Amino acid sequence: MKRIILPLLALISIVVEAANWEPTMVVSTGIETGDATLVCDDFGNAAIIWRETDGNIYSSYRPVNGVWETPTNFGPGNNSPHICVDEGGNLTAIWITDFSRDVVSAYRPFGGSWQPIVVIDGFGEARTSPRVSCVGNSTYSMATWLEVGFPEPILEGAFRTGLVWSVVDEITDNTFFSANSFIPVPKILPNGTARIVANLEDISTGITDIYVITRSLGGTYSAPMPLGFTGGPFGTDPSLFDFELNSLDQGVVGVLAGNGSIGGTILNGGTWSPAGIITSTMSTAVEVAIDEQSRARAIWSTAAGTIEVGTTPLTPISWSIETLSTGGGNTIPRIDASSNGAVVASWISGASEVLAKVGFNGTFEPTPTNLGSSTSNQDVCVSNGGITYATWINSGTGFVDASRTIDVSGNILRLLGKKRLIYQKGLYP
Repeated sequence: MKRIILPLLALISIVVEAANWEPTMVVSTGIETGDATLVCDDFGNAAIIWRETDGNIYSSYRPVNGVWETPTNFGPGNNSPHICVDEGGNLTAIWITDFSRDVVSAYRPFGGSWQPIVVIDGFGEARTSPRVSCVGNSTYSMATWLEVGFPEPILEGAFRTGLVWSVVDEITDNTFFSANSFIPVPKILPNGTARIVANLEDISTGITDIYVITRSLGGTYSAPMPLGFTGGPFGTDPSLFDFELNSLDQGVVGVLAGNGSIGGTILNGGTWSPAGIITSTMSTAVEVAIDEQSRARAIWSTAAGTIEVGTTPLTPISWSIETLSTGGGNTIPRIDASSNGAVVASWISGASEVLAKVGFNGTFEPTPTNLGSSTSNQDVCVSNGGITYATWINSGTGFVDASRTIDVSGNILRLLGKKRLIYQKGLYP
């Protein structure tokens, strides 16, 4: 058995050193406003949702064996539409309509087409920052958004069982307020428990921090719990943050602290670690990723224009930092990890190019790939089969561009995970 596995692992390491990307494909037919979201499922299928300058929301789907479909036009909508994909390959999209301010959703079953749009929350105050997370095979979904009421925005949400959305919940009421620029992030577990991380101000104390709220399957929300990113080594008023959660209820939060450092906390065994400094280097943005191999990652851009990534085991927490970029002027980092340990990172270089690196088991390839000309990096995703996607805005046309790896490691990983391949029979090419 060792004679078979060792050469395969050696070949995987070779592949990581030289990922091959397809030629760029144009996904949109109009100019994008800079807020595309990309998701891919375990099988290598992918979907993008975005808003164009005509005011409409669009989405395109790419099956693993095909090309990007002609975009579906959902009609008028506000900025920042969002999309999620569950383990069954089913898609759920959410956005705010342009005129009525409704929170609406659309569902696309695996192998099917988009179903009619449904209203989650009808006309009311202005709404913004929609996000959605989904799990299982159309089992559960959790959506959140901000209602921009008086005096400050409050966090609202709805839960979906099967294809039926619940009534709308005022998650924070008027005791905690949120800033429009910091989008709350919901994540949902296979058992129906949802965890929501948000940048909130406690009205009773005036303290702003990153908080986590847990929703039980029965519909009960916990009180917001501060994660500890204000005061001390973090300065005051944390700003940007990101949150990822895997199916094992292991999570990571990365925070751009008030003093410009990058902080982080790990959820493991039902307990959040004390907030800690990942790097004290002055930084400008942060994203995180987590696999199911006991590794969490954070990526950030420094004020000096370098791209760095930190990796830590879930226990003991010990961040090792690697510089991914060379030179200055690098910005807008993105990162994603699959449950089996594949990882992809992208960013905009000082020469206004989209650069990307892929990796496996914590090791990135040595040299990034230049995917195209852009000043607006959008999103990345990676499947368990090793297929990696990236999307960005073309500097010349303003259209949504995308590329995908031609990655033979996917075939190798399938051989190593034969039982998983049998379970997903017919979904791989």
